[in-house]
Amino acid sequence: MLMIPAGAPMTNNPKGVWPVSRADVSLGASFTRTPQSHSPMISFLRPSTLTPAVLLFAISFNVVPAQIPATTVSFQIGEIPPQRVWYSNLAHVQFVVKAEALGGTPDFAAEIDASDGILGERTFDPATQLFSYVPSPLDTETFSVTFSASSGPASVAQIVRITPLRPLPSESAVFGLLPKGALPDPESSDFLDISTELISGTTWFNAQNRGSLRSITISGKTVVFEPGHPNELWRYHDNEDIRDMTIHAETLVIRAALSLPQTNVSIHATEVRFEDQDGDPIASLSTMPRSSTIQPTGAAVNASTGAKTRNPDNGRPGHDAGDLTLFTDAITTAGPGTRFILKGGNGERAGQGAHGIRPAGANRGTVNEIKNGIYYWT
Repeated sequence: MLMIPAGAPMTNNPKGVWPVSRADVSLGASFTRTPQSHSPMISFLRPSTLTPAVLLFAISFNVVPAQIPATTVSFQIGEIPPQRVWYSNLAHVQFVVKAEALGGTPDFAAEIDASDGILGERTFDPATQLFSYVPSPLDTETFSVTFSASSGPASVAQIVRITPLRPLPSESAVFGLLPKGALPDPESSDFLDISTELISGTTWFNAQNRGSLRSITISGKTVVFEPGHPNELWRYHDNEDIRDMTIHAETLVIRAALSLPQTNVSIHATEVRFEDQDGDPIASLSTMPRSSTIQPTGAAVNASTGAKTRNPDNGRPGHDAGDLTLFTDAITTAGPGTRFILKGGNGERAGQGAHGIRPAGANRGTVNEIKNGIYYWT
């Protein structure tokens, strides 16, 4: 209840109410004034009984939601992007289409399929070129609208896809205040994401010509390389066709001697941990490549003359070990020992040289007798 002395003037209050004079009020009547700054509408009621000294006004608040005007944008036909709108009480799509390339005042049209199952209100005004769509809470499918404009023989047209999106419920409604269940084990494959890219083209890799190689990216919370582990990452051990492997993890754990021959390995992990297992070789990471056992073609000679007809081929050099790029805060090991092995492979042997041949006319000596440690020959 607002109490105003009978002789007091009625002026603006700090809340932004417009001035009200006593002449606006009659006994038993009511009136309204709209406050500034989008405040609620206030209704004043003057009672039919007045005391000599005080006017009593009952104040009631009738809250009227503000109508938020939509921001209207314009697009040239042919450049209208796909539209997405979340359903809510005020959300909608609204834009103006133009066709300045045609010049003059083109005729505009919009083709809307009323049988596509969309329940929301869709309108297009050819005079203002304004399109509007107010989604229904039942609208869930993407639909299309064809906008066109023509001026004489010239015309333009574009099909625009519009996607209504249902509002997401609050997290408290979905998850509640308590977790719905226990989180998976950090080593679980539920946290793993693995992608493989195939790289085509014949390449001499790990001492063989290969038609394609792989590039593998592994992301997870705790990424573990261990024989028999349920995450099955050990299947990459000793593979000869992996050119690159990138690992993103909170913790990378290696529990055996992991071999990734000639693979370029990039590790991004807060911690890299080597955990040795009793009775097994120490945990390590090796990018040592395979070595070629091929021996190139040897030399050749003419059997009758002894002249060399071709030189032996040189062997190919050995492969470099795969590169290792490491971004980490800590490396933890169970004890001493070499944990990273980046040793290049052996090169091939050269081709075999030619056998020597006795020169023409040369005599071969023959031992005739051995007597008292002395050799006698002719």
